[in-house]
This record gives sequence, structure tokens and C-alpha cells, in this order.
Amino acid sequence: MYNNQNYEGAAKGFAAYLVAYPDDLNTLEVKYLLAESLYRLNNLNKALSIYYQLYDAAEDFRVHRVTERIADIEFTLNNLDAANKYYGELAIVAVSNNQKFRAWMGLMNGHFNLGRYDSTIVYAEMLLENAGSRNDFVVVASLKKGLSLLNLGKFDNALLMFERTTQL
Repeated sequence: MYNNQNYEGAAKGFAAYLVAYPDDLNTLEVKYLLAESLYRLNNLNKALSIYYQLYDAAEDFRVHRVTERIADIEFTLNNLDAANKYYGELAIVAVSNNQKFRAWMGLMNGHFNLGRYDSTIVYAEMLLENAGSRNDFVVVASLKKGLSLLNLGKFDNALLMFERTTQL
């Protein structure tokens, strides 16, 4: 069901499996798939609870994916300090450059939304200085850097960033 994107049916099946076989060797995998199903059904609080269980299991079970999901859900729920914590951890455990860039993007957006413009600029520059950053990341990083400079009263620098953004 999960592979056919029937997430409601998959969630019910995974939950039933965990009740029937709580000590099975596949418990972590089934919990992960249950959390993913709930996430895709937009049942974020329930999914987040399961992701935290997986994170707290203190094993390397998909730690990069679990950490990213926790960060993304906390961001969506506007728990920005928690999101920043897990995006910071994701930047450390990322298994690809793209995942590291997503962590930096999350940190940049989280700090921006909290009004921490100096920190926003730090992560924007990390994205801008990294030649492997995706173009959509570069555009957003340029814009957020310009807005942060504007909020810090650095109008000339902000204008330069906005001009650069329009040329991308």
C-alpha cells in the first residue's frame, strides 16, 4: 500500500503490525514507514512523535532522514528554535551535499523568521559560496541576504543583493 501511495491504508497496516509484533526485528523500519505515511497524510503531530521515538532510539537507523523530517515538521509547525536545532544536526549528519544545502536553507529560513538577521546572512553566504548549491537555493539565499541587510539598516548592501537577485 505504501509504495502505491495509499498512505491511509499503509498507516493502518503499519500500526496493526506494531501492535501484533512489538518486538520484531523490523520494528524500526515499520515505525519509520508509519511516520512517513502519517507525514504524507499531513498528520504532522503524530508523525513527529514517531520520528522523535526513532531519533531517541540512539541508533544510526536513517538518522539523516529522521533528523531532516523532524526539522521540517518543527519548521512547518513554527517551532523555529527546535527546527534550527535539528537543521543544525542535519548539517552534521548529512549524507549528501544536497542534504547539507537543505539543512543550511532551513537554518537560514529559521533564523530569518526569528529575526536573527546576522545568522541568516551566515547561512545565506554558505549557500552562495558553495558552487554546488542548486539555483533555487541561490535565488532564495540572495533574497534572504538582501532582506536581512535591509532589516539591519545596511541599505546600500541590500540594494546590491536585490540587484544581484534579479540577475540570477
